[in-house]
Amino acid sequence: MQLLIQSKTNSIPKIYEEELARSNLSSTALTLAPVVVEIKSVLNRVRRKTTPPLPTSADFDIPDFYQQTLNGAQFILLFSSEWIFLDGTFDKCPKQFQQIYTIHGLKFQQNFPCVICLLSGKTADIYRQLFLELNGHATRLKMKFEPKHVMSDFETSLIKVIKEKLPNVIHHGCFFHFTQSLYKHTNSLDLSTAYLEDEDLRLACRSTMALALLPQDHIEEAFELLKNDSPEELIDFFK
Repeated sequence: MQLLIQSKTNSIPKIYEEELARSNLSSTALTLAPVVVEIKSVLNRVRRKTTPPLPTSADFDIPDFYQQTLNGAQFILLFSSEWIFLDGTFDKCPKQFQQIYTIHGLKFQQNFPCVICLLSGKTADIYRQLFLELNGHATRLKMKFEPKHVMSDFETSLIKVIKEKLPNVIHHGCFFHFTQSLYKHTNSLDLSTAYLEDEDLRLACRSTMALALLPQDHIEEAFELLKNDSPEELIDFFK
């Protein structure tokens, strides 16, 4: 079990459950076997023996092991994908950085994380450097970083850089971030309580979120209809 934990990249609970299923233990023995929660801390310590210590500064090198596939090949999925998806998160970011930024590629109708970046901020210059690094890696692999579609949130500095670095790409806004932005807009107008308590107001807000799902040539007309039929409290919401 310890060797599997160290050699495989699957989650520890998945490895444990799979090996338990393969063990052909009797029903009695299975009831006596510890559940993964009881031994997860022990197995985590086993896996940590094969991982490098967490860096204490932003100046560190990524080991070769984390730059290759399990077969020792370099990653090429991102540069062969017509679609890429960009997103950042801040909550779990190491203290030396401001955000963890991930770039996903599309394969087999599923998206896969291809690049995980530790960024010191979210300025246009930082995103330019990120695209410069990606183009450099593509060149070394004798490929091109020329996706046809990009999906991201609505961060203005990122949108600006995408227009600069990928001028021919079709840039799609993420529906989740769109609805999240509209909900935050209701809060900024002090409508959070009304949103929870007033069904008509809530329906109008949600209908606005659903505009993105309409055919493009119907959106403007539907927006005007919603604006005219919505409660007075939403006058500023539609500005």
